[in-house]
Amino acid sequence: MPDNRRDYDKEYEALMHALADSVLKESPEELANDLREEGIDPDEYAEKIRKVMLEAVKAHRQQALIKAKRSYEDSIEAYEQRRYHLPATPERRRALFDRTIKRDPGLLQLTIQHREFTELTDQDITSYLRQLQDLNEITEDDLKDE
Repeated sequence: MPDNRRDYDKEYEALMHALADSVLKESPEELANDLREEGIDPDEYAEKIRKVMLEAVKAHRQQALIKAKRSYEDSIEAYEQRRYHLPATPERRRALFDRTIKRDPGLLQLTIQHREFTELTDQDITSYLRQLQDLNEITEDDLKDE
């Protein structure tokens, strides 16, 4: 049985090439006259086409930016949706934070803006603990009594 399926993409491409060829064969004056016969101002039409083309170029150039922004937003959403197992009270969260920092003093760089740890709020401590969990600096063993 023969395959009689139509390839619409190829037909569309052939039609577009034929239209482009027919336009290229006409002189600019002939094209302008054709537009005027249709009641279209050639200068306005040219400006409209220029804007459409510029928008298409801009959209194409911004595809990578849009994709990166979408990826960033997805990452933020995933981070915010993540479940953290942290101590229930501020005192216990502070104790866990202090133990973790004492175990690896290099982590002090994470909190360099707070030279004195007494300035850290519970919200700061919670945020740092989440980040430390993401970095696998806080393990299940650290949380076993919580």
